[in-house]
Amino acid sequence: ATVAEEHKITFSDILLKAIGLALFSFPQVNSLLEEDHIRELPQINVGLAIATGEGLVAPVVPQVDKKSLKEISQHSRALIQRARQGRLLSSDLKEATLTLSNLGMFGIEEFTAIINPPQAAILAVGRIAPEPIVQGEKIIPAPCLHLTLSADHRLIDGALAAQFLAEIKDILENPGRMLV
Repeated sequence: ATVAEEHKITFSDILLKAIGLALFSFPQVNSLLEEDHIRELPQINVGLAIATGEGLVAPVVPQVDKKSLKEISQHSRALIQRARQGRLLSSDLKEATLTLSNLGMFGIEEFTAIINPPQAAILAVGRIAPEPIVQGEKIIPAPCLHLTLSADHRLIDGALAAQFLAEIKDILENPGRMLV
């Protein structure tokens, strides 16, 4: 890999960081359903859905809230490579409370994803596409992104899920928050 490729930060890396920061702000969402009780995790671990020749897997980027974008990029790139080579470890698949499923690279604008039990939620992300927005008296094209959160209501209710999704939106619209 070239130096540029080694340091390339993808939109999925940015989304992982935003999710991690939002989970830090909403620890109730950072939970798992274990049999008949809810367990909040002390660490913030986010799954990354990866398509392989053998199907879909969602290995974990651990402590994503504490990693820099560069560290997230390096970790997710290594996970993707190992997943596609069939070399994931069982530890790569444990303790995520939420999974990111990004189909934007396939031209999909929005979709609904199915939660990976025992996780609390999954975030479905499509491509960034121009949409008409009103600015003053004019209608102009602007880049827009659709985020769809599927949440297990046994762990988090709809109001909390909406607040959590609004936090992700705010982080993405104010990217300086990811640099702190």
